Amino acid sequence: MKAWRFRILPLTIFVAVLMLGVRVGDLWRITTRDARLPDFPATLAQGQSAVTAPPMQLAANGAKPSPEPAQGGSSNGAPPNPTPPDNAALGPVKNEELLQHFAERRAEIERRTKELEQREALLTAAEKRIDQKVQEMEKVRTDIQKLMRQGDEKQTAQLESLVKIYETMKPKEAARIFEELDMPVLLGVVEKMKETKTAPILAAMDPLKAKELTSALIERRGVPAAPKN
Repeated sequence: MKAWRFRILPLTIFVAVLMLGVRVGDLWRITTRDARLPDFPATLAQGQSAVTAPPMQLAANGAKPSPEPAQGGSSNGAPPNPTPPDNAALGPVKNEELLQHFAERRAEIERRTKELEQREALLTAAEKRIDQKVQEMEKVRTDIQKLMRQGDEKQTAQLESLVKIYETMKPKEAARIFEELDMPVLLGVVEKMKETKTAPILAAMDPLKAKELTSALIERRGVPAAPKN
């Protein structure tokens, strides 16, 4: 009985060592195996060869293969419309292109800024010239008004001197001079004279001239005319 046990024990140890070696070999193959993905182009090529095989077999048998329908369902043999390129297929934009674009934009902005500055300078110069012209016109107007005042004062002084002369003259002598004067000058002299001095002169004047003078004085003073009988 003991001899039988001694025989089974080495056999069990041998079997265990053998199974351990097999297991270690499997683990080594699993860890060292190149677990690559299947080659899809090759697989697709195999699939295409499998699909195109029947027409070749038909040609070998003497039958003509049926033409494949064109894309889009049209069977007239027209080439398919090219699909528009996708923006993503263009690839990423390069940094050099971006820098060039930004440089062009900056140059355009600087050019427009210079144009605006030039226009602003022209407008400023035009405004200065206009202001200068306005100042010159104001000066000319002031000078003209000054001359007019001086002329009015001089004319007034001359008119007052004539009034004094006519007031000291005899009525008949003054009447002869009044008949020769123009109506505007005559009105100015008569308005400056006293009424007590004017009445004798009017009485000595020609009746028609005296009538014209009286009508002009009434119109100038705004006195309404007397109603006719």
